[in-house]
Amino acid sequence: MTEKELNNLLGVLVSQPKETEWLEFKHNFHSKEEIGERLSALSNSACLLDKSFSYLVYGVHDESHEILGTTFYGKEDKVGREDLELWLLNRLSPRIDFEIYDFTTSDNKHVCLFRIPAATNRPVSFMNVSYIRVNSATPRLQNYPDKEAKIWKKAANRNLAGLIAKEMLSTQDIISLLSVETYFNLMNIPMPQTQDGII
Repeated sequence: MTEKELNNLLGVLVSQPKETEWLEFKHNFHSKEEIGERLSALSNSACLLDKSFSYLVYGVHDESHEILGTTFYGKEDKVGREDLELWLLNRLSPRIDFEIYDFTTSDNKHVCLFRIPAATNRPVSFMNVSYIRVNSATPRLQNYPDKEAKIWKKAANRNLAGLIAKEMLSTQDIISLLSVETYFNLMNIPMPQTQDGII
């Protein structure tokens, strides 16, 4: 996503009346374990609420939604010698394709945004424990068996063809993610010379 798209998304998120099961704000980094628990909880809650994505945003006050900025850079943070992103991925099951965006707002405040896909085929766990959001709390999913059963039921009934794989991509991102040359070869159509033509 471009910085403009990220700022637009941030504007939509901070305009929400309060934190929800699919949205959490933090001012600054507390612990890597807290992030892992939130990734599990937000992914599972997005599944229950039929949201494609959920969000964990650093640099925003959780009650007023004022954009304060943060000293936390998720893409640069390390756990020992390992990138935080890889550390988290290796402890999530299944390894969901979350994205971390570090960007600057128009008034020069740093924000770190995690975009987390909804759980699709089973509850997402962190270090073998699944979490869920209940209002703004993050308890263990095992304490809410009805919610866990709904996630499993949704997984069994999910039509993957109807899901959004990625959204808010630039033209270049789309072209790099798809096998556009293969598509045009299979269709026996000459490949256009411009990005707009390919799209």
